[in-house]
Amino acid sequence: MELLMNRYLRLLAITIVFVVASLAPNVQAKDHMSREHLIKAAFLYRIAKFVEWPAESFAETHAPLTIGILGEEPLDVALNAIKDKSVKGREVVIKRFAQIEDFQRCHILFISASKRKYLPQIFDALKGLHVLTVGEMKNFVEGGGIMNFVTVNKKIGMEINIDTAKKAGLKISSMLLGVSKIIRDNSIKGED
Repeated sequence: MELLMNRYLRLLAITIVFVVASLAPNVQAKDHMSREHLIKAAFLYRIAKFVEWPAESFAETHAPLTIGILGEEPLDVALNAIKDKSVKGREVVIKRFAQIEDFQRCHILFISASKRKYLPQIFDALKGLHVLTVGEMKNFVEGGGIMNFVTVNKKIGMEINIDTAKKAGLKISSMLLGVSKIIRDNSIKGED
């Protein structure tokens, strides 16, 4: 099992490198972004391949997969590089949202740290919706988010709250869970 997991981790790392390399030419030279933003954009694109949304979360059979950005975030420039790609036969659409009420038809919502103080209202507005929330701030998944980018030893990793994902009706592949730190609601409350 460990050998299989190590092979998967290498494959995931190689895939991310290729996705990042393929994204770079699509970005205008005038758009300044860090390597970190390209990697996170590549992660969001790859993550979508390892998540299953309920059929009712899409308006129609071939409706696009929408990645939304809420708040001030330079990641949106990097995400624009993946907007013409597809995931599971669905076109990827990138949308920037200004208000909580606007993201009802979003599948992945990246919430910028600039919206930290509004997280309780954002998570409350998303109850009952099939939205994969992604952040990059301390205690994001403990506070109600599903996935969080973390930096450990200068490498980007992920935390996933599998209980919150389940409540949102999302199924996350064991392959993605295997390379992430798993957070459970009962561990947040101090229960075992």
